Amino acid sequence: MSGSYDLGVVKLGAGYQARKFTGASSAFGTNKQTVLGVSAPYGAFNFGLNYSTNKQLTASNKGIDLGVSYALSKRTNVYAQMQSVTIGTADASKTTRVKMVTSF
Repeated sequence: MSGSYDLGVVKLGAGYQARKFTGASSAFGTNKQTVLGVSAPYGAFNFGLNYSTNKQLTASNKGIDLGVSYALSKRTNVYAQMQSVTIGTADASKTTRVKMVTSF
């Protein structure tokens, strides 16, 4: 289940999923995933922030995603993104991406 709402100044979004394992995989219990997001346009820029969790039995993972896009034209955008993911009690894994996307 997910939804979003455009407040004009910012867009808010949220999603939730619960999956109960059955049969031979029932030892895995129920997997619950949640995501919350917000994005805000500013001129040719669009800023976004997402927070997500993934819980199953005693394991808990979480992630934060921070990004910005810049519209070079109606068809071409440049994106920069930083992501931090923590799996269980391990140190956070960090990723940075920069990409240019064009549509035809």
